[in-house]
Amino acid sequence: MNTDTSGSLLNEEQSILGQLDRAVRSDTVRQRIDCIVRRVEERMREDRTRLMAWEPIPLSVYGEALPAMIRSSWVFILRAGAATGPERHPNSHQRMMSYRESGDLQTGGEGRWESHLLVSEATAGLEGRWVSVPPNVWHQAVVPGHDWVVVSFHTVGADELAGVMLVAEREGTVVATGALAGCEILGVFVDPPYQGCGYGKAVMRALEERARGMACEQVELSVSLPSKAFYESLEYRMIEECSIAVGEGECLRFWKAKKPLGTDRGH
Repeated sequence: MNTDTSGSLLNEEQSILGQLDRAVRSDTVRQRIDCIVRRVEERMREDRTRLMAWEPIPLSVYGEALPAMIRSSWVFILRAGAATGPERHPNSHQRMMSYRESGDLQTGGEGRWESHLLVSEATAGLEGRWVSVPPNVWHQAVVPGHDWVVVSFHTVGADELAGVMLVAEREGTVVATGALAGCEILGVFVDPPYQGCGYGKAVMRALEERARGMACEQVELSVSLPSKAFYESLEYRMIEECSIAVGEGECLRFWKAKKPLGTDRGH
């Protein structure tokens, strides 16, 4: 379903989804995608704590069948019973197809979530198998009783997919946020009344999971003095002390920090 409309798909968007659908349903393409799915499934089996895993699909797999605006494609596997939490992509239009099993891709945001229940049977038609998520639209996946395999397309390349933004909510209130741009974590903030309750750690673990899925060998961020102990507890290593002049002879101290992702398998 196209989240821009409350009724049927707009003609232009329906044409784009139809072209993507034909590309994915090609027997040759499905054989290549199935190979990638098996690799991602293996990663899910190796780490039962992972809520999701993914791998890019080389665009060459599709030959010349894709619309011109498509710049990257992905296989995602979402674990049964999982809810991914809200995120959005400021610089990319995402189009996603249910490839195996079923799930609910919700769009909109807190208090106005709209369900898009997707199945994988070809008889369901485009609106039953595809969802179109324009840039900056909040979305989250809710998965029922079986691992859900989806194929996703973006209008930017894998290395340009910026602004994976996550939020943690409590009773409808946003209490923590964070973002991932490339392999850099940005904008992690926890509302002071909720600090020390585990929300910051949950956001960091989720961002690290996203970074690992994007083949980042390590993540980096900037750390202020008040948050230094928190990031050290998450195994971030301070690699460089920096300062910024803020006027009247005062300087703001901070650290550049990094964390390898290959050694942390327990979240």
